[in-house]
Amino acid sequence: MSRWIAAALATGSLVFASCFEGLHAPKCQTLADCPVDQGYTSCEDGYCLKTTACNQTAPIPKDGCCPPVEVDRTEDTDCLLLDVDLGAGTVLTSPAADLEGALFLAGVGLDPAGGKSVLLWKVLASGTIKGPVKVGPGSTALPALVSRGTDVYVAFEAGVMRYAAADLSERAVAPSPRPVGGLAATGGTPLSLVAWPAADGKIVLYDETGGRPTQFADLAKVVSDPEIASDTFLAPVVSGSGRRVYVATAGGRLVAVEVGRDPLGPTAYLATGLAFAGPPVEWAGRVFLACGDNKVRAYREREYTFEEAWSAPLSGPPTGPLLVDDSGIVVALQRNGEVVHIRDRGTSAEVAVVARLGEEVAGFSPLLTTRPRILAVSASRGSVLSAWADADGIWHRGLRFDLPSSAVGPPVLSGGRILVPMGSGHLAGWALPEDLPTLGYAASGGDAGQTRKVTATKP
Repeated sequence: MSRWIAAALATGSLVFASCFEGLHAPKCQTLADCPVDQGYTSCEDGYCLKTTACNQTAPIPKDGCCPPVEVDRTEDTDCLLLDVDLGAGTVLTSPAADLEGALFLAGVGLDPAGGKSVLLWKVLASGTIKGPVKVGPGSTALPALVSRGTDVYVAFEAGVMRYAAADLSERAVAPSPRPVGGLAATGGTPLSLVAWPAADGKIVLYDETGGRPTQFADLAKVVSDPEIASDTFLAPVVSGSGRRVYVATAGGRLVAVEVGRDPLGPTAYLATGLAFAGPPVEWAGRVFLACGDNKVRAYREREYTFEEAWSAPLSGPPTGPLLVDDSGIVVALQRNGEVVHIRDRGTSAEVAVVARLGEEVAGFSPLLTTRPRILAVSASRGSVLSAWADADGIWHRGLRFDLPSSAVGPPVLSGGRILVPMGSGHLAGWALPEDLPTLGYAASGGDAGQTRKVTATKP
């Protein structure tokens, strides 16, 4: 008796008709053919099924199951739900996702004239590919940004292109010096703005509604720091209230840009003299940064600058951006694979190592899910590692799998899949039916850095 028949008998849902005529379920050859994010756990007898019969099976290939077991899943090809080839030699970034589960990837490829161009693809949940759309000249690409579920923004050498998410038709262009670091969107509170730092030290605020001109804030002049333009900008972050855009640099500079009824520009600045390991994360008006001296620091705005609320030591170098969970705990991943929780106690912090991934990790953004689970790419960029917490809050080493090609960007979670861009020009997705925390994450699930908006009442 197959697992499907056993599961159907257990639920009383088996229809005895020739050729299973009463079975209303999508047809499939493998689990990858089943609609994503709809609870299908196996492909048996040619149909997508929702059953617990696979839960305790071994992770083996071609049995129609991807069991939710916390072991090495490398050999279980049933867990590979998506594998799209966007072309050898294409340098991909991490995807963004809209509310329908479609993915948007920016990358760099060669154009017919021999130059390099930024390209954009749309990958439907079924794996169907639309594009590429030639965005414009450029030798590097930033991750695409999906705003309000309807618009896709992609940076190129001379600015940012705006496309309709539905069909990739061109909607507008926002000329600017070369965007760097990344793009962020306020989401309409209080204004619908897309922000990015530019290579000449400017901060650009693009009004999505078209009611105001694009604003350029020259930081070198505004904060009286002529060297800021030569620093390396990190990805901008929007506060939970939507009224601040925080921009940091690898050289330890932190800028707050106020967004009000009209974009007001930079309102606070601090040159710390430190090195920042990744972009900031904000929670309830506190700005947290991982620093090169193996400490996490909390800052708060005071008049026209920032003051340090506290610093918390780590036992080793941090890697990639910090995360924040939906209770306000700051999560740091160290290069040695240790997962650290940092609780803000006002004027001090409580630090605890809660998990160990067992291997050194790459400098990509880690990924946090609601299980809770933390995922990261190994230092070799050839494996995905994870740890998860049980109902008692005790963490365990979790599922892992080897990648068919080296990762070139951080993992992203969307539509019940963990997605990884690879150096072969492929985007691959493995089954992981978990969600992002409800706070601190982009609603579309496509925020690779996972450091964008949180719900808060402070600036």
